[in-house]
Amino acid sequence: MYISYIEGTAIYTILGIVCIASGLTLNVLGYRFYRFSMVASGFFAGGDYTATFGGAILDNYETENQYWTAFSIGGVLVGFLAALHPTLGTAITGFVGGVQVAFLSMGMASYTGTLTLQVVWASVAGVICAGLILLARKPGLAAATSFVGAMLFNQGVSHFVNYKIFIDSDERTSTSRARARYLDEHIRSAWWTMNGVTLGLFAFGVLVQLLLTARGINFGAQREEDDEDAENFHNGRGPETPPFDQVLSPLNSNAKASRYVAANPIVYA
Repeated sequence: MYISYIEGTAIYTILGIVCIASGLTLNVLGYRFYRFSMVASGFFAGGDYTATFGGAILDNYETENQYWTAFSIGGVLVGFLAALHPTLGTAITGFVGGVQVAFLSMGMASYTGTLTLQVVWASVAGVICAGLILLARKPGLAAATSFVGAMLFNQGVSHFVNYKIFIDSDERTSTSRARARYLDEHIRSAWWTMNGVTLGLFAFGVLVQLLLTARGINFGAQREEDDEDAENFHNGRGPETPPFDQVLSPLNSNAKASRYVAANPIVYA
């Protein structure tokens, strides 16, 4: 996502704060609030991907408003698709996570290919990650949301850091050439620092999710139970009646707790 650092207007400040807050939430709570996480990842990272894809088709945008229009339309569309079904949302989250990994990797490797080639490589990485996340949903979803969250945090913080560098360049330089050199050196240094922070935050988020916030939670099993109950309901059946030794009653001291109740209660004459 591109957040201009040249202008310190309220809209950019709000956008930077939203990126930081959303990024931290996704980073450590992505799996626990998986429905929110899939939609948020689809909107932010999906919007960034579609805007970049549009830039490759149009040979870059003439104005910043064109970028944000493409970002908004793409983000809403991808976020909506992610909300339709958990499996589709999981695949989309893996795809946009892979796209973000590719964008960061190409940036750190100083890849100089055309924007079209960058989109192609990012798309390939996205498809691979989408397939992997469907094979291992819990660790995959935790990793994808942690990385997307770390990238959002990076973009939010980078806006404020780069804006401060931009303001300082006015005070510490006297010529346009010196100012350009100052901006290039300091923004590049800050960029590498933030990339290191992003990777560290990604690793931290994965550990926090797997060891704390997502511990003991299995949304895959819950989805299977919900689908089973929905099928029984549509077929005119109640939830499956458990065996006697699982029914809580005064007559059964060895009863085990169950989420089911008898579909046809006993009626005494």
